[in-house]
Amino acid sequence: MRVGDFPEDVQTKACATCGALMPVLALKCTKCESYQNWYRGVTLSTTVLALLTALVSVIGAIVPNFWNWATSGNSRVAVSFAHDDDQGGFFLTATNDGDRSGSIADVIVELSVKGRPLKFDGTLDQQSNPTVEPGKSQKIRYTLDVGTHLVPYAVTDVQGACVIRVNIHEFSGAKKSEALSRDCKDLRPLDFGTK
Repeated sequence: MRVGDFPEDVQTKACATCGALMPVLALKCTKCESYQNWYRGVTLSTTVLALLTALVSVIGAIVPNFWNWATSGNSRVAVSFAHDDDQGGFFLTATNDGDRSGSIADVIVELSVKGRPLKFDGTLDQQSNPTVEPGKSQKIRYTLDVGTHLVPYAVTDVQGACVIRVNIHEFSGAKKSEALSRDCKDLRPLDFGTK
């Protein structure tokens, strides 16, 4: 018996691709090597197979990074008072322990003088950047213009501490406020009278 010949008692069928005779139970033609079941509808050239392999590799590398980026946390900005200067300004130190950028929205100095609550807006210095990158710390300068509002008062007229209220914008859009307490005697941009 030669290869490709079948015993006479074996039932045969014609190959769906080349028409050669083959046993009914055969899954692959012995002449053209084409599959006879659902595999025959799937034809992959080496180029298509290489492209699919490359696509799976790229997706495998990108998806975890994209997922980490999309589900990563937030900025975590914390602020502390650094020091003031003789030019009507003060410095805050902002530290971001998160994995996204955060920023300081505004700064307000609040105090109570003889029972009268006062608020003064801090102005961001042109040389300072209120955005804090992840994993970084930086000093941010604000100036404080109190005009003549404090001239009728002495620093001893202040009741309690001065509060520097810092409003922070987190990356997620959440807003939070930190209150930094300072002795008003130590905050030189507050121009009190000499009484």
